[in-house]
Amino acid sequence: MLAPGNYVQWKSRIKRYINTKPNHELIHYCLKNPPYELGWKDKEVLTSEGSLITTAERVHETYKNVSQEIRDQLNAKAEAVQIIL
Repeated sequence: MLAPGNYVQWKSRIKRYINTKPNHELIHYCLKNPPYELGWKDKEVLTSEGSLITTAERVHETYKNVSQEIRDQLNAKAEAVQIIL
């Protein structure tokens, strides 16, 4: 296992390499913050048309049914992993 404190030079090289990528802000964000986890989420659904009453429905999130912002985070995570490997 590599000790993280002993590789400052490589850390700066990887940062410079990431800065050449088109979505470097998202890659840096992904490396500093934990990535978004897809899973079961509660979604508010109207009980009937014209009614203001809502119920909570559990929906499993997939890549296809999340917002574009979350897709960008997931794509940046995949690219960051490829850069590191």
